[in-house]
Amino acid sequence: MYTMIKYAEIVSAHSGITTTGQSSSSEQLENRQQQLLSKITALEARMNKLEAANASNQVSRRGGEPVERVERAISSVLSAQLRWVPENYYECTIAQRSKILRCTIPQMLKTVVVENRACDRDDCTQRDNSRYYAVLVQYATRFNAESLARTIRALRPADRRLPRRHFNFQFAPEAASAALTGFPRGAVTPFGLLAPVPVVLSDKAAGEGFLWMGGGHVHAKLGVAAADLRAALDPIVGDVADPRTDDVAGSLD
Repeated sequence: MYTMIKYAEIVSAHSGITTTGQSSSSEQLENRQQQLLSKITALEARMNKLEAANASNQVSRRGGEPVERVERAISSVLSAQLRWVPENYYECTIAQRSKILRCTIPQMLKTVVVENRACDRDDCTQRDNSRYYAVLVQYATRFNAESLARTIRALRPADRRLPRRHFNFQFAPEAASAALTGFPRGAVTPFGLLAPVPVVLSDKAAGEGFLWMGGGHVHAKLGVAAADLRAALDPIVGDVADPRTDDVAGSLD
């Protein structure tokens, strides 16, 4: 009995409560424990944020102005993160790249700039009749120009739709893509574009929870939740790609 009483006194001394009113003491102890756990959780969250910011700063310093532009564009996108990949990344298969990014192959996207050669305009101010579009498609799919044309035509009411002959989508020349986006091949991302090019997101990719794409530098990759991407960019979502029938896991592009 003496031992039990001394143990209670020791616990009470360390918890700041007395041995009287055991029910009240237990509640106070639980409250202090909950407060301590909350502080630990907050500290962990702060440390994670600092680590992410440090990693982002390292990416920015290494990637120069294009990556800094991406960082500014994603500054308010909570789920966005930049990650460096090995220099031999593009020598790896798609399956190997997915392991590097720790994601599934359907979560891996590329941004291709396409040009409507039949467009009667030279600018990108009208999303339903733009000369150029930045299209996000999965590596597990193939871009379909005719499907994109149908998607863009459908943006207008039936009585105002442009004739089919007004659409002839082809991949834009690399120089045009670089001038519009400010990014080289392998680094193109829809965040931080130099020109207001309308963004198109494949509906197949839109269904994935988290997406990986170019990050402004050939060795920087940007990850972002699909919902956050849609909220930030308001992309045109449509059926613009077909499933690949070849061995995606063993292919490069």
